[in-house]
Amino acid sequence: MHRRALETREKVLGPEHPDTLFSIGDLTLTFDSQGIVVKSERLGRKALTMKKAVFGLDHPETLLSMHNLAWTWKSQARYGEAIDLMANCAKLQQAKLGADHPFTLQSLSVLKAWRIE
Repeated sequence: MHRRALETREKVLGPEHPDTLFSIGDLTLTFDSQGIVVKSERLGRKALTMKKAVFGLDHPETLLSMHNLAWTWKSQARYGEAIDLMANCAKLQQAKLGADHPFTLQSLSVLKAWRIE
């Protein structure tokens, strides 16, 4: 269903429409949860690149894609890259959303857990 939604939104709304970008994110998470990490990473990178271009680096949607790509890298045992990306995400979230925002706290919590492992 996520694949069909993405295809439809790309045709009707265009590839850079916010709803299309949300669909890319949804499909990325679906692939990741199914263990299809190669497709998840490819789409995750695409979502991050496009959201940076459309929304800007510190937009909450861009930061969400950054957070999710870090998770994908962790699932691929790319710990150093995952930690670096999550740290950058948390830093940007603190600056944009504040230290007490739930998204910021989630990224910081994940980062702390990953550094302990």
